[in-house]
Amino acid sequence: MKIIDKSSEKEVESELITDFSAYGSLSFHVFVAIFLLILDLTLFEKYGLTMLATYLVLIVLRSFYFDKRPWKKKTYKTLVEKIDMNSKFSSHSASSFAFAITIGLSTTTPIFIFLLVFAFLVGLSRIKLRKHRPTNVLNGAIIGIIVSLIINLLVF
Repeated sequence: MKIIDKSSEKEVESELITDFSAYGSLSFHVFVAIFLLILDLTLFEKYGLTMLATYLVLIVLRSFYFDKRPWKKKTYKTLVEKIDMNSKFSSHSASSFAFAITIGLSTTTPIFIFLLVFAFLVGLSRIKLRKHRPTNVLNGAIIGIIVSLIINLLVF
């Protein structure tokens, strides 16, 4: 019988947290969009418009409301750097919840619940990785939920 030491356990935990965080990245959502383009054009349109709107709202909000990333001491010189360094609204959390709502509204209840839990775990990973504070993740989740509901219920 093998005994796993605490350092190995921490490494596995760290890798899992980092992996969950990646599911909120822009590259993941581009992959999902390409996948939906192949499978379901209508869902692709909903998803694409939702993600585009979510990121546009985040850019505008991050331009006006600034909060430094926790545990980082970097400064910015340009508006693009300011938007990128802004922690006020978690883009990973916003895009994950927008993904969960958009896909979830088009599927069954168990899948919808799974996607919401998944989005929640992405948000937790951002806190655990010290990229955001809990309020930043909550702000992002609210943005993602509101934008996706507006797009999915009012536009389509």
